[in-house]
Amino acid sequence: VHRLGGTRTSASTPTKDRAAVSFYNVTPYDSLAFSALNLNPLIADYFEAKIKVLDKKTEPIKLGISIDDETQSYYQSNPIKSEQDAQTIRVPLSKDWHWFSKPKIESIFLMLPPSRNIELSNCRLVSTAEVAPVLQLTSGKESFEGVVEQTRPGEGIQSIAATVSLPPLKRIATIQIETSKPNAFFENFPDNEGKAAIMNHQNFARASSEANNDTPKTGSTFTQKIRIDPGQLLPNAYHQMRVRLLDSGGSTVGELSNPVTVKVSF
Repeated sequence: VHRLGGTRTSASTPTKDRAAVSFYNVTPYDSLAFSALNLNPLIADYFEAKIKVLDKKTEPIKLGISIDDETQSYYQSNPIKSEQDAQTIRVPLSKDWHWFSKPKIESIFLMLPPSRNIELSNCRLVSTAEVAPVLQLTSGKESFEGVVEQTRPGEGIQSIAATVSLPPLKRIATIQIETSKPNAFFENFPDNEGKAAIMNHQNFARASSEANNDTPKTGSTFTQKIRIDPGQLLPNAYHQMRVRLLDSGGSTVGELSNPVTVKVSF
């Protein structure tokens, strides 16, 4: 434990062979240190943990990660609801260039939420393929800048061919394609997962051969082909597309995919 002002006690019940740890009366800049990692940053994209709220407060809760032993975190998780049941929380790492500033990372510091009582378990580093879908547009031509250009001859594009590689997560029922407004990039709208940038979305049912697989094998993936309606794409403007996975109740499963930038040209 690093710079921890509160009290740490071990939980009495282990979780999946990994004992939980409880933190009480967390003070600002308290953190949990993971040292001697000798970690290649290319193999880890998220820090993942199970978190259980032990107090009665109702404010949303989030975690942060620092890699240089400073009080300000470069990386922040999305806030989650304060619930008594354990929830999975993830801190994105590789979306920020600082994560790749060193060839090896020796230590990371999990910044704990001030003035809260929480229990943590199942802490691990995971890759994007384990927790998020990967979108690839298979029609069109990709430029050296990473923009997938769609040519629009005659009456226009009928559809955009794509594949979505799904992570080995449970309860995936729907593949939702979110398309940004013209010349709006999701990274420029960091609040509320960039929802202010969304122009529209299209839903695709998960393929029936996988839809009922609630116990995927560890490391297994599934790739589904889809055809996206170009709909409101503005010619000669840039749009971004990304994937959100939903369960049968409409809640998000896992993390959002990295966006793909597309341009429709005459």
